[in-house]
Amino acid sequence: PAPAGMCMVSINKCDANICQFRIEFEDVEVANPLMGDCNNDTIMVTGFDALSAKVVPMSLCGTLSGQHMIVSVKEQTQPGAKLTVNIDTSIAQKWRMRVKQIPCDEPALLAPPGCVTYNTEQAGNIVSYNNQGGSGEMINNQKFSHCIRYQDGFCDVAFTSNNFDLGTGDSFNLGDNKQTGMTFGSGGMLQWNITGPPAFVMCSDADNAAMNAGYDLSYLLLPC
Repeated sequence: PAPAGMCMVSINKCDANICQFRIEFEDVEVANPLMGDCNNDTIMVTGFDALSAKVVPMSLCGTLSGQHMIVSVKEQTQPGAKLTVNIDTSIAQKWRMRVKQIPCDEPALLAPPGCVTYNTEQAGNIVSYNNQGGSGEMINNQKFSHCIRYQDGFCDVAFTSNNFDLGTGDSFNLGDNKQTGMTFGSGGMLQWNITGPPAFVMCSDADNAAMNAGYDLSYLLLPC
């Protein structure tokens, strides 16, 4: 188990040509939020560019294994960012994270501005933090974009809901198509036309008294 207390890690850039960090939560289980607030254990990433400061969640908690976060560090010297993990009372918490450094001259790997998650495959999943297969709890006060890399020859993206449970003040937005509540699309499925790099904005408000779980959506890029 991770020891109780605070652990702060400075993440230095390998060289001046690094534009983004991709922080992969390989095996992360800390205390769950309380009505959406991370009041006990917290995982925070700070010290990045102003662009990321506008969208990166202030703190995360719960089970994050298999998820990731993109932060922009182009304007940073050293450290590129700082990772802070605070364990309130150690019981069985654990965390293992991998940081991948993405060079500025690798456009195929760089996420578009404002993206906090970035999927590069033709099929995959878009998941809210701490979803836990629908048994978790959505974290409050988040607003950022999930993004998928644009690929030539693909004009639509098809979504299938594995679970979808948002509060009245929460939303998953595909352009001007706003999805909220417990019903996603039609029968849990939705197809959306791509007119550029696919980006989907999620918003959560400051109250999750209903302990809504969030979402887990499978996606598939469809050829033109």
